[in-house]
Amino acid sequence: MCVAIVQKPKHQITKKQLKACWESNPDGGGFAYVKNNKVMIHKVLNSFKAFWRAYNKARSENPLSVFLVHCRIMTSGLVNLENCHPFVVKKGLVMIHNGVIDVDLSEKNRSDTYHFTKKLSRIKDDPINNQSYKWLIEESIGSNKLAFLNAKNQFSIINESLGSWINGVWFSNCHWKPAKKYSYVDSYGDYRAYQPYYSTIKNDWVDLCSCGERIDGDESNIYCPDCLSFRKDNNIPKIGLG
Repeated sequence: MCVAIVQKPKHQITKKQLKACWESNPDGGGFAYVKNNKVMIHKVLNSFKAFWRAYNKARSENPLSVFLVHCRIMTSGLVNLENCHPFVVKKGLVMIHNGVIDVDLSEKNRSDTYHFTKKLSRIKDDPINNQSYKWLIEESIGSNKLAFLNAKNQFSIINESLGSWINGVWFSNCHWKPAKKYSYVDSYGDYRAYQPYYSTIKNDWVDLCSCGERIDGDESNIYCPDCLSFRKDNNIPKIGLG
């Protein structure tokens, strides 16, 4: 799953945050910002070092600009710069996207976002200054998330409530965050490790034992069906490992 990011003026994505986003979505990244009343776009395919260097330089030189930042993981289309975000909707308006949009892929080498952007480009208005247009997009994309930036340094987020604001920076999801690891005492009195893991099949967080199997039960009743570890003791605390 990609991650789309909106950074307000005078704020910054930390290197740690951006690296985690890149490593979770390693098929290229890009960002857009406003300079001299023009929307500038920069894309990088294979190097986080180059991505960070370019982003950090642009942010330092343009502290009053909104930034759209994106890290991609391929779901359709080739892994190349052309399929990296942001995409130009029309002159002075760009977009980033998180999710998979149900759209006809007439060009097999191009992504769903590219094809959706082509449809939006036919409409004269933009969702930043036209609330009716924004509402129509929301109705058509379901739980997908989009962010737009125009040359006036104005931005708009579609399905903003499905993401999270962290210190002036909006993230479309938090799957890039490393999960904390814990330990528990099994029925033999030994400590075993487990950690929360996001299951795209269950669309929820589940616990994994150190043996790799999913753990059933709540915090006071943890059981691993593979190695038969079992804990049932409310008085034994979880111990953080990282």
